[in-house]
Amino acid sequence: MNGKNRCIQALQFKQTDRVPVHRQIDYSYAAAANGIPVSECFLYPEVYAEALSSMFDIHQIDGLYVNLCLSPEIIDGVTENEGNHYVTDISGTTWNIPKNDVRTVCETAIDSFADSRLKTLNPFKIWYQRDFFFNS
Repeated sequence: MNGKNRCIQALQFKQTDRVPVHRQIDYSYAAAANGIPVSECFLYPEVYAEALSSMFDIHQIDGLYVNLCLSPEIIDGVTENEGNHYVTDISGTTWNIPKNDVRTVCETAIDSFADSRLKTLNPFKIWYQRDFFFNS
């Protein structure tokens, strides 16, 4: 039984050959372990996927926690100031992405619950609907 099958079986309350190890390793740790800036994992899904994949070689684990990151399809603009990236996504949200720290929202164009974008836009939908993680 491989790690993916072990985790899926356990989540479905089915028998496994052993208790699965499914770590909460996020992109900050994966970036540090690979010697790359944290911001690279948040800005580039391919870099993030490679950093996470390397965790299987570094640790004896069956699965990983996948955090959110931006993808090119949802980025409207990028500026850099004093080592920080400022990224605006398709919802009008501006993210402050330091080189080696977690990202934060610093501005949003949505200022009320009546804004129709809350019902029609999901900037992370493009990324999490990919079947990269579910069909590998």
